[in-house]
Amino acid sequence: MLDYLENNKIRLTSEDYPQPIKYHGSFEIHSNDNMLYFIVSNEMESMFFSFSRYDFKIDYDVFGILLDKDFDSKNPKASFVLLTQEILTEERKEIFKTKINPTNIIIVDNTKSGQEESFKKNLKKHIDNLSAELDRYKTKEVFTNFFKEEFKFFYNEIFRGFKEEDKFYINSLVRNVILILDFLKKNNAKVTLKIFYTIEYLEKSLFSQNDYRLYDKLIEFAQTKKFKFEFILCLEKNIIINKELKDKFKLFEDLGIDILFYEYDKLKIYSNILIIDDYNLAISSKTGYIAHYLTKKQPNVEKLHIEYKLYKKDAKSLKNFNTNIYPLVGTWFLYGYGAQNILHEASLEFHGLDINITLHTLKNKTYKGNIRTCYNRILISSELGFIDFDYNNKEKIKIVSMMTTEDNGLGRHTILFAIFSQKKLKIEDVKILLSHIIDKSHEINSLEKGILKVSHNINQYISELLCKYDDN
Repeated sequence: MLDYLENNKIRLTSEDYPQPIKYHGSFEIHSNDNMLYFIVSNEMESMFFSFSRYDFKIDYDVFGILLDKDFDSKNPKASFVLLTQEILTEERKEIFKTKINPTNIIIVDNTKSGQEESFKKNLKKHIDNLSAELDRYKTKEVFTNFFKEEFKFFYNEIFRGFKEEDKFYINSLVRNVILILDFLKKNNAKVTLKIFYTIEYLEKSLFSQNDYRLYDKLIEFAQTKKFKFEFILCLEKNIIINKELKDKFKLFEDLGIDILFYEYDKLKIYSNILIIDDYNLAISSKTGYIAHYLTKKQPNVEKLHIEYKLYKKDAKSLKNFNTNIYPLVGTWFLYGYGAQNILHEASLEFHGLDINITLHTLKNKTYKGNIRTCYNRILISSELGFIDFDYNNKEKIKIVSMMTTEDNGLGRHTILFAIFSQKKLKIEDVKILLSHIIDKSHEINSLEKGILKVSHNINQYISELLCKYDDN
């Protein structure tokens, strides 16, 4: 409480303690700068208040600045204060708490430290205060509440690691790697970057056809010859190295980027690693595309170094790795009856993901197609229809299911079994094998229409055919 006595004399009474503390002093008005100053003191301390005279002309509640001494550190302190003509109700106190709170307090710190340490210490203080203030502030405004939740995530998941563990989570691997590369280029640094990169979905990777930012940046930096890149790629087994991908890998090699491949089946946990030796920095992820963290903590970086070396030990060059990439290579043959009981014969030429199909029973008419793997199944899609079989079936003669559309204008689909062979079979052998595919008793006794079951004897016939054609 501030009382005006006489002759510009004032008395300030603080009632924040069990016993009221009184200060005496005076106020001054500076006409040149239109400022009002209160200076009060007692035997323990002095306080200096500063207000704008203009504010008193338009409002009874006026914010000002207090300069005094911090009780704990004994260092100079500056903070916001509020001067009113009446005691605030609890409801009005809540209104002014958005400014009268620890976020608007500055305490002098004369501790000498380096620029980086000083920056982190100052940042920590302000963000900690801001976080505490957000926790105290209650609002029914949906927009503000959403922001509070996002800030809380930032504070707990990103900032806490930054200030306590020398690591923090990043929300975009591509953006942050580009920022790192730009920083290194700006500082004219010559560094080695070691990258272990898992690709589960090609469209979300640096080789995506939709987002070339990181790929182009790597090419740009490799061309400067100031950066040495080591790349170990781990491709999910559904990703097939087609000509376009192979050309990109070849460009990496031509620019001096070391590129190796690690078998996905050996990977125990999803992993991305980027190590910058010269700066003792690393980016790592163990849980997916959105959960990467940047660290400079020595034990963490060293652990990632060891992991990277283990991957590199078992990695292969593109030449040695490529032989096991494609689930199907070369020429295969398809035999099956169509909707009108005509035995069709087709040859399929595999070129990476692309397929050229020749239907011999229709005057060698050609069709286009491609191959995909999904959920341990191989799916061949083409203008003729779809072929599906088990990815783990490595036999040279397979029984496959096939769905086609009747060529009669009705658009009805036909599902049937067919023979898929790496060897060209004689038509008489094909007919015998096809006659044994369906389990007739299952078809007749099944209570569910449309269910077909492969005969349990079919593997015996396939084995006999394999022996017969291998002998030839």
